[in-house]
Amino acid sequence: MKKKPQTTDFDTAKSILEACSCLSAKEIGRGISSLKDKKEWLDKIGGRCLVTIIRYRNPYTPKEDQIECIKVLIKEGVNPNAGIDANGISHALFWAIRNDDRDIAELLISCGCDPLLEDYNGETVFDALEEIGLVENECLSMVKAYVEHESMQNSVFEPLVAPSSAPIASI
Repeated sequence: MKKKPQTTDFDTAKSILEACSCLSAKEIGRGISSLKDKKEWLDKIGGRCLVTIIRYRNPYTPKEDQIECIKVLIKEGVNPNAGIDANGISHALFWAIRNDDRDIAELLISCGCDPLLEDYNGETVFDALEEIGLVENECLSMVKAYVEHESMQNSVFEPLVAPSSAPIASI
């Protein structure tokens, strides 16, 4: 009798990334629940998962599937600020704004994504968008207005909903 090969966390992480590219919230959740070291792996691939879902969304796939996948990742512990690193992976919010996707940008901010977070070069999402020549779209205007409103209200940026108290089901 052949032994079934043991699935490693590495294999599971690859499956989670594949599920993100297919926008399968059920498979993402199943993969995350089978990780032996969930926190370590979500720290490693969480940002890439968010960026994959937002950046590479198939236009023929329902928007609700994309939103559900993002909610599953954040509910499972992926930091909505994930994705900024020295390997050139852009902030998830960058891709939402670049794609002029207001729904996704609002979801990320409501779950604690900080539009003023700096990357390894000290640049914010706004700096990166300016570098590629994107100076205005509806989503960018909304995020800028939100940041301006928050800066007038507080000296420290506050997300729309604190990440730890954000019940994903109610978003």
